[in-house]
Amino acid sequence: MNTGMSVEARILEGSLWLILAAVFGIAGFFIARRYFKIRSSGCVAEGVIVGQDQRQADFAPCFFPKVEYQTSDNEKVIFTASAGSGKPAPVGRRVKVIYSSSDPDAADIKTTCRIPFMAMVMFLFMIGFFGMALVYYAGLAGPMTIQSQ
Repeated sequence: MNTGMSVEARILEGSLWLILAAVFGIAGFFIARRYFKIRSSGCVAEGVIVGQDQRQADFAPCFFPKVEYQTSDNEKVIFTASAGSGKPAPVGRRVKVIYSSSDPDAADIKTTCRIPFMAMVMFLFMIGFFGMALVYYAGLAGPMTIQSQ
């Protein structure tokens, strides 16, 4: 199959897709690493939502709950959750908190998910970008030329 792309162009475009795959894979790795580090060495406490941290995401605001909890050493800690939503969580709502006993500020709301959602999203993008790199390296993408018979 002749796609009309030079070998140099295929290598360049494939490499760009491969770089994107690496960036998303590394980001997903660090998100998952932080989550599993807290989960494996973490303690569980009862927390309460005390406010919101509003950030602009795309075209709409995103609200990240601010949670207060008390460590086993009776130290009060307030942190901002790593996940947010389009609606503010109700202040006063009780949540389970998982935190590192060596670093109480490294805390998050405990979820039932085995792998954090953002890490899964990053890994899915990584797989897609890696697939696109393979497509370009193999010469299966690019401008098609019509062969006359």
